Amino acid sequence: MTYLLEIDRLQTVFRTGKEEVISVDEISFKLKAGETIGIVGESGCGKSVTSLSVMGLLGQNGRIKQGEIHFDGSNLAAWSESELRRLRGKDIAMIFQEPMSSLNPVLTIGNQLVEMIRQHTSHSRKEAKAYAVQMLRKVGLPRAEDVMEVYPHTLSGGMRQRIMIAMALSCKPKLLIADEPTTALDVTIQAQILELMKELREESGAAIMLITHDLGVVAEMADKVVVMYAGQIVEEADVFTLFREPQHPYTKGLLNSIPRLEGEGGRLTAIPGTVPSLQRMPAGCRFHTRCTLATERCQQHQPDLQAVGVEHLVRCWVAQEQAADQPTHSTSTGGRRMTTNTPLLQIDRLKTYYPIKKGVLSRTVGHVKAVDDVSLAIYEGETVGLVGESGCGKSTIGRSIVRLEDPFEGRILFQNEDITHISQRELKPIRTRLQIIFQDPYSSLNPRKRINDILAEPFIAHRLVDRQQVQGEVDRLLDLVGLPRAYKQRYPHEFSGGQRQRIGIARVISFQPKLVVCDEPVSALDVSIQAQILNLLADLQKELKLTYLFIAHGIGAVQYISTRVAVMYLGKIVEIGRKEEVFQRPKHPYTQILLNAYPAPDPTLRSNKRLIIQGDVPSPANPPAGCRFHTRCPYVQQLCRHEEPPLTAGEHAVACHFPIN
Repeated sequence: MTYLLEIDRLQTVFRTGKEEVISVDEISFKLKAGETIGIVGESGCGKSVTSLSVMGLLGQNGRIKQGEIHFDGSNLAAWSESELRRLRGKDIAMIFQEPMSSLNPVLTIGNQLVEMIRQHTSHSRKEAKAYAVQMLRKVGLPRAEDVMEVYPHTLSGGMRQRIMIAMALSCKPKLLIADEPTTALDVTIQAQILELMKELREESGAAIMLITHDLGVVAEMADKVVVMYAGQIVEEADVFTLFREPQHPYTKGLLNSIPRLEGEGGRLTAIPGTVPSLQRMPAGCRFHTRCTLATERCQQHQPDLQAVGVEHLVRCWVAQEQAADQPTHSTSTGGRRMTTNTPLLQIDRLKTYYPIKKGVLSRTVGHVKAVDDVSLAIYEGETVGLVGESGCGKSTIGRSIVRLEDPFEGRILFQNEDITHISQRELKPIRTRLQIIFQDPYSSLNPRKRINDILAEPFIAHRLVDRQQVQGEVDRLLDLVGLPRAYKQRYPHEFSGGQRQRIGIARVISFQPKLVVCDEPVSALDVSIQAQILNLLADLQKELKLTYLFIAHGIGAVQYISTRVAVMYLGKIVEIGRKEEVFQRPKHPYTQILLNAYPAPDPTLRSNKRLIIQGDVPSPANPPAGCRFHTRCPYVQQLCRHEEPPLTAGEHAVACHFPIN
């Protein structure tokens, strides 16, 4: 059988100081034309380095130490930089995770596309420009001629990623490498990009190397899957076999870590610990330090990659000895139920606007209506999940509640006290009861302070305990969030992302708050670390009787932790109710599309025809008349264009003229 790409015992190393560390350690796999291979694993497992090795983009301190990369019959590992430069973009193209950093900010989109096309074809500038417009239309961008004249920063993330795909496919490559192509995108835009990649693959016959930590995306796209851990391949199989019968404990752990929409009761099975450092790789099986099935043999001897079925390879002593299987379905906490009829927090017709200023005198000429007439009640002991696309106003609501943003209109009642316009001095005692966990823990932790000082500061500043009790309280917080007490003398940069988020949570609970706003607390974390943090939040809620407003665009996480769910679109709540009602019987078309766009970690469901939302969220500075969703709604009628629907009364409320039955 002829393969387009054959990687044979590839070992890639990077020089750090006087030593070389092995980032990719003797991996081998094959890829046929028209096939999609998914490469999965946590951050630091070697996925991206594998793709950069194929592209020859390892930088000055990286090199291929041994092994071969055969592409279309040639060994790329032996090619010179000038030979690889002619290959890149023409026969092998790459879509990077962050399109903004991959596009030149000082050149228009048209100039960048034309330069790419002319570099690898014989087209004249006029022909290249016409072809570029054609490619932009092919990837679904409206007004392609206008897009050619704009700069990258003026476009949304989804539009920039479409441009990267157009650029990558413009020279009809034989191999497309997609490195986390949808990680930074909303679930609706992700669904558009995945559908586009499938259509273009079928049309061009290109092979795809898909690198991601999102197993839902892999289930949706891949024909076969390679699972990497600590620079090695630990399991390889076709996508249906891998999801149905995973053999390696690491693969099972990744699958168990995923919150699923159909889950009920119980906890996520998180993988303990983190990926080992390249400089301090453990002896024996590299996963044994985190594996609950590890034996003495695993600690001393490294297993080889061996067949356990038809084209199913696994690197595990236990799997090779046919150990008992583990369950591979994650579940949901179900959230805590409301314990009182009096809301802990009451938002009444809240509006948070940002002025648009122009001219020499900076006159206000309009407003960005980030939150527009939102009412919401949160009861003690429950978790309200807030979902929606980027730019819909979720985070602005959270920041307005804790008064990091000043409301334009409306009222915020916390424990029956109106805190909408009170002064910062009056807010200080309230902040001990009302806290926020930020999305990026690193930017919210002082890099110059040790963790001990960061966690001690709330106790000292608010005089929560006597000074002689502070160290005991710091130790108690570290115990609560599952960090060793010895870590308190470290600085924030010495921790992983998941550990930093635990520190952020520890600082928040030091105040013994009543309500915590969780603003995308797990969106930047690997799936295994997400599970750890979600379990921690659920445990702390039960132990400390906390109430959460959980803001996220990951529907699985919201399903796992929430009691009720509110769906936001363009500054307004369009549906709210108990999570079972909203997720199983959605009434608003937007909710239905969000759920339909969520990539289920089950390849058997990929045949279902997706209801894909078109276009981007309109500008909150100039929202559409009538129903704000009508410009993207597949069921739009004439009434929707002119009259705004109110949010209905009742436990399951919806703002739609024609709700789904």
